Amino acid sequence: MPPLSNCLTLFAPSRIGQVFNLAAKLKSEGRTIYDLSSGEPDFDTDPAPNAAAHAAIDEGYTKYTEVDGSPDMKAAIRRKFVSDGHGEYPNVQLAVGNGAKPLIANILQALLNPGDDVLIPGPCWTSHPGMVQVLGAKAVIVPCTADNDYKPLPDDLRAAITPATRAIILCSPSNPTGAVLSDQEMRAIMDVLADYPDIWIVSDEIYSDITFDGCSPASAAVVAPELIDRIITVNGVSKGYAMTGWRIGYAAGPEDAMVGLRKLMSQVAGSPSSISQAAAIAALDGPQESVALRRDEYQSRRDSVLRALGQIEELRVSKPQGAFYVFVDCAGAMGKKTPDGKTIESSADLTTYFLEHAGVAVVPGEAFESEKSFRLSFATSVDVLEGACDGITKSCRDLT
Repeated sequence: MPPLSNCLTLFAPSRIGQVFNLAAKLKSEGRTIYDLSSGEPDFDTDPAPNAAAHAAIDEGYTKYTEVDGSPDMKAAIRRKFVSDGHGEYPNVQLAVGNGAKPLIANILQALLNPGDDVLIPGPCWTSHPGMVQVLGAKAVIVPCTADNDYKPLPDDLRAAITPATRAIILCSPSNPTGAVLSDQEMRAIMDVLADYPDIWIVSDEIYSDITFDGCSPASAAVVAPELIDRIITVNGVSKGYAMTGWRIGYAAGPEDAMVGLRKLMSQVAGSPSSISQAAAIAALDGPQESVALRRDEYQSRRDSVLRALGQIEELRVSKPQGAFYVFVDCAGAMGKKTPDGKTIESSADLTTYFLEHAGVAVVPGEAFESEKSFRLSFATSVDVLEGACDGITKSCRDLT
């Protein structure tokens, strides 16, 4: 057999996928599994996008569009950005991709060279470092702590910058912590980056429509318009509009970067689905009441999880301001023994114990560049959340 690419040795497979596969195996064996591992809304897509997709099919709108999205899709994105406080981007500064994840990967391909450093505040989404590593660049994790609500401190970012630093990836609201940067906090970060004109700023804002307690997420491009010539903002319809399977992400950035992105996409991506674009236009331009209703339901679920897990001695639970995850510090469980005599030495040990002992699937912190922690998603039904919290509570009670 011929050899495979050397790039496959540069990064690990997604730990989220590993948890999903193990949970699926146990389900196939007849086990009841309370799965809190997936970052996917459990709500159905709204009627308006569904109707728009049907109409697109009926009207024969089933051909290729422009490689970086149709003019109508870009017009809807432009309106969305304006409503969110951005300036009005021309079409040449906009791009649509087959989901935000591959779009970010393509953006990084257009920005980075082997040997470049990319700053990523951690805990971070598992794919952000992987996307960097597959390009032969280096993901430099800047640790953030629960004491600061998992938000990056400007002095820590400045200390991590070297002559090799070529980009920073910001994610607010954050996956996995739910941390949301305020205007003031984002401004402080932009003030640091203003001193380094060769650093690109990639702002992953896919959870921007899911925030709690009246919190409003800051966007780098809005807070620091003087840096707009090196800020690329990424968003999509997957999370806020419950449209994960439609696979539509979009980005706005300076013309030179987006022309480079378009050149790359012309070879590796192809156009996004015409039908999905029709649905996404309807979502962005249509009634927004359901976005708020889902947000309220997520907040109610969040609060119930915080109440339940906040009673467990071994766990330290941080209150997320956005997204649909709770990030849990489980250092208090380290060194304890399970009922069958195994010692908990890592978050992977603990999450495996939860799954095998109580049928609860959560993701270990190692997946997010954070030891002694785990992530759970509350984008699932109240019954599943209650069963999962009961299982975690009992599992922790059974540790000695």
